[in-house]
Amino acid sequence: MDGGARSTPRVAIVTPYRPGDPWRERNWRHVSGHYARHHPWPHIAADTPGEWSKGAALNAAVAGTDADILVMADADSFTSPGAVEAAVQAVADGAPWAVPHNVVYRLTDEESLRVIAGATPDPRNLVRPQYAGPAGGGIFAITRSAWDTVGGIDTRFTGWGGEDIALRCALDTLAGPAVRIGADLFHLWHPHPAPDLLGSPEVEALKQAYLDAHRSPRQMRALVAHEPPPGADPLPAPRRFRTPRPSRVVRVGNKPARFTNHLLVTRDPDIAEAMALFDNVEEVTEGRAGIEPASPALQAGA
Repeated sequence: MDGGARSTPRVAIVTPYRPGDPWRERNWRHVSGHYARHHPWPHIAADTPGEWSKGAALNAAVAGTDADILVMADADSFTSPGAVEAAVQAVADGAPWAVPHNVVYRLTDEESLRVIAGATPDPRNLVRPQYAGPAGGGIFAITRSAWDTVGGIDTRFTGWGGEDIALRCALDTLAGPAVRIGADLFHLWHPHPAPDLLGSPEVEALKQAYLDAHRSPRQMRALVAHEPPPGADPLPAPRRFRTPRPSRVVRVGNKPARFTNHLLVTRDPDIAEAMALFDNVEEVTEGRAGIEPASPALQAGA
């Protein structure tokens, strides 16, 4: 662009949706109308042949659009238009992804019908208590680059459940944490495909693999590529990391990493690589004067 002008990013809303269920069709009509009224962006319904796979549906839809920013929005949920716009703006400003909502309100069937008829949602009429929605589920905005970095949603998640947690773990580890806008999300009622909130044994095992690889880039890169976990031979020499807090424990997947007297010493390759993902942690070197003190910038973050 002449004069350094910035181009306007192309935005598309992508919704995983398969027709055939009367409740979901009812909710889709309301949600798609909501987006048509409030946002100028194209709205793509994503489906895939065969057994339902949210990942296969969304990945195919993303491949078919040239949008720079993708708003992934479930077919039965909505939040305030301003929060969605704020999430898109956060991504346009450099965040890899952003979540417009925090608290989720799952409305009763009767309350859903009232909302579809034009009423304002009443957060007291719920089928379960309100809860903090996981990043990666409901609605979020994301750059195409971040989506491609993790390969989209793992298509091995079929049926119901697990893919939102897996996507959050992958993005946290390989792209960076989400920006949270903090609005409310309302979920329109439909029969739940998994009343016990559990997927198949295969889905639950795959979800656990993502949790175990969380904040381990080496492990996560293999997982999203559908490759076997890499070996974890100890590093040839220990690496040392410092944090301003005297005592601190962080987790790298299922491994605790413990700082004692400000210092962590490790030969674990996953823990060493993960330290770059944590705030107020820096690697230190050992010289004739011993362990170097934390830098002024790190001390300022104490």
